[in-house]
Amino acid sequence: MNAKWRMHVVSVFGKKHTKVRVSFELKNQVSVTCMKKTRRQMVLCPLQMQRREALVTLAALGVIQPYAKSAESNAAESISAPQLVKDGVHVTGDVQAQSSSGSTGHLELTAGDLTAVVGDNSERGEHRAGYNGVWALRHRSSSRNLFVPAVSGLNFEHIITGEHLEDRTTFFEPRNAPMTLSRMSEAEVELHQAPTPTFHVESWTRFRITAPHYLDMQVRFKAHEDVFSRGYLSLFWASYMNAPADKSMYFLGFPEGFDFSGRSDSSVDAIHEQAQWIQLCTQWHNDQSTVQHWQDRYQMSFPAQGRDALFKNISKLRFDRPFFYGRIDNLSWLVMFDRSAGIRFTHSPSGGGTNAEFKTTNPAWDFQYYVEKPQIGREYSFQVRTVLRPECSREEILEEFRIWDAVQRK
Repeated sequence: MNAKWRMHVVSVFGKKHTKVRVSFELKNQVSVTCMKKTRRQMVLCPLQMQRREALVTLAALGVIQPYAKSAESNAAESISAPQLVKDGVHVTGDVQAQSSSGSTGHLELTAGDLTAVVGDNSERGEHRAGYNGVWALRHRSSSRNLFVPAVSGLNFEHIITGEHLEDRTTFFEPRNAPMTLSRMSEAEVELHQAPTPTFHVESWTRFRITAPHYLDMQVRFKAHEDVFSRGYLSLFWASYMNAPADKSMYFLGFPEGFDFSGRSDSSVDAIHEQAQWIQLCTQWHNDQSTVQHWQDRYQMSFPAQGRDALFKNISKLRFDRPFFYGRIDNLSWLVMFDRSAGIRFTHSPSGGGTNAEFKTTNPAWDFQYYVEKPQIGREYSFQVRTVLRPECSREEILEEFRIWDAVQRK
């Protein structure tokens, strides 16, 4: 069943109405919707299906599992969360109703050792509104979320043009503008954000989970209006890490003072050979936060006076290969990119707030992708592969990168 789900039913109670909102967009694009009874108003299915008829039809199509009697009431009926299990991937859906802003909540994907929850900017349980991307990422060997549960990882945080930095809503425009979440296949979901109010950037962020321990992210974006008076467009993603004992990001690169003078593209291999393992752990927020590639000479401009920001503070360190990793508990989290051009790493020791239980701060392990002289209407894209696996050696980290990098270059 090649269904595209907008929302998924979790439970249905009562004889005449549902207690949760349900909406499905089936293969034939017909929507079947049961809405919650509000006071005396009842919104029926668009196709005028009876409740039981609609549910039986959906169950027959394989979109949801057959219902069973609920223990709550003899007259009540319930349906477990819709599920598809194929090729080792388990997909479940959210109960959250679609709002006027287009929010569709979150979806869960499981493959191999990983379980990921991908969501939009909506609020759900302990997850706060205004944080999108990967709400949770867990490895089967750990009970802890890799990311701060109230916020998220791989969170689309900023659209940067050098302007409109003072207003908080605009500063965090991707976190405030509406998003929609769709399931593209058993293993993939996609967040879509229509052109934003200030910067008019439209984006599509697709997540794919693969056994044994991979979560891939493909980003596409397009500028719809020329609001780039400073000649660049940069997009920024934040990952709020859940109280790791070691707050550092590690990568292959070069320390302050490395002499790149006289280097050319013909000597890139020789430079790779001289790269060292670098540890980035800034002392405070906005402290030499952003690391450029050693060939990245571009300087973003900003107003002379204005709010400080992680992306404005450039480190004297430089990275070589486009990946970084960090450690949390007994796990290693590796983030790899399909290119170096336009990529920048960013670190904050406290971007994710504090953790009272562990008596420490939650660091942010972030990245940016920028484009010089963006063209209106042109689609830009890049890809990211993340790896969450039991703590491993640096040689194993490098091998993960070599394998993925070779595939990207084919």
